[in-house]
Amino acid sequence: MYQQIYSPLAGSIGASAAAAALPLAVLFVLLGVFKVQARWAALCALVCSLAVAIFVYQMPVVQAGSTAALGASTGFFPIIWIGINAIWVFKLTQTSGHDVVLRNCLSQVSPDTRVQAVLIAFCFGGLLESLAGGGAPVAICAVMLIAVGLDPVKAADIEQSEVLRWMDRFAAEGVHGVTLCDTTGMAFPSQVGALTSAARAQFPGLELTLHFHNTRGMALANTLAALAAGVNRFDASLGGLGGCPYAPGATGNVCTEELVHMLELDGYNTGVDLAALLSASAALPRLIGHDVPSQLLKAGRRSDLHTMPCLSSDGLPEQRAFATGV
Repeated sequence: MYQQIYSPLAGSIGASAAAAALPLAVLFVLLGVFKVQARWAALCALVCSLAVAIFVYQMPVVQAGSTAALGASTGFFPIIWIGINAIWVFKLTQTSGHDVVLRNCLSQVSPDTRVQAVLIAFCFGGLLESLAGGGAPVAICAVMLIAVGLDPVKAADIEQSEVLRWMDRFAAEGVHGVTLCDTTGMAFPSQVGALTSAARAQFPGLELTLHFHNTRGMALANTLAALAAGVNRFDASLGGLGGCPYAPGATGNVCTEELVHMLELDGYNTGVDLAALLSASAALPRLIGHDVPSQLLKAGRRSDLHTMPCLSSDGLPEQRAFATGV
């Protein structure tokens, strides 16, 4: 029987850990740096994993192959299998015409699509969660919402009730804080306000953190919406660094210096040295080799003075300082 060796490289835990992390590094570099399609990046990472297991950790080839097969089957059942069945159900209802039947049945309860969405996503979704779990409620309910005529983009949104249900589970496990993430920059202020207000009301003892990306320029607006609902913890990144390899055009998190600048203008004491933030952000382009998204770094603070060419009383040009925010 094979027993794992924890330090196969010269007895060094650090070197062995670095070798074990190599497949992850390959995956992230291919996805994030070279923008390789996910399936090819995953395949390369799998080959790298097998090589590390066999040649570094001395795992028998047969066991390494069976381990890879187990991982593939675990990914396929039930995760991919649920998605396949969701697509099959959608195609079946379309082809058979039962999407109309479903729509008519729910219309008899209420013609309001919001009521229909609650019935499907919350009531039927709760039933599916108890019967199947594993992502089935989201996949199947999204198909049903599309079948009753809801816009596909709205149907694909994670329902607020689903978010609150997961928060309830975490709270039941004794978790003290939850971070709600908008990694692809899809959130908008009214949605954020409604969700955070509901979360604060339902889980007053749970520490809530918001994580916004600025992909569509709404991160600061979303922050204000959450702030109005009573949230006071936000993730941010210096210069607006970051991104998401799965979302084309995705930008980084809300910019730390812009967030601090906005909050302090609105009277909040953040305790953060904005001048030091801007100084650190100014060094980033040299370190990473490209500009950062921070507009505050380019335009300066609201109170900063900038010289502007003017004509003096005698008609000669002179420089005067103007506050950009006035």
